[in-house]
Amino acid sequence: TIVVDAHQEILNDYVHSVLMGVPHSFEKVYAPILRKGGINVVNLVIGGDHTAQPIDSASDFHFWDTNKFIDILLCDLESGDESFVICKTAKDIDDAISVGKIALILSIAGGRVFEGEKKNVFLLSSLRNLYRLGLRSA
Repeated sequence: TIVVDAHQEILNDYVHSVLMGVPHSFEKVYAPILRKGGINVVNLVIGGDHTAQPIDSASDFHFWDTNKFIDILLCDLESGDESFVICKTAKDIDDAISVGKIALILSIAGGRVFEGEKKNVFLLSSLRNLYRLGLRSA
């Protein structure tokens, strides 16, 4: 059975836990909440028009916070957390579900991620790089 949470914004507790160096933070903070609800696919909003994470944000510039959130997820995976997969294809989603992992589809909600100095951010390369890192919905 596939159960999708179609709009889940990244949790402050999760971000803070990773930034404090807690290994396998997704497995400890996020996965239990999702599994309790039977959710195995999440459209995870990692940036957009909502206010940036005020506690752990180094910037009010949403583009950098979006990159930070992707980095946090990747660092958690690199630390050995095996409870989730950042899915870039439909096959990735099927594979994650088949082995009991939570499939994440990374997204942004709105265009504030791309606000700022024209010379710095309004570049197609910024969107392409987010896509390379796993962003699949905007």
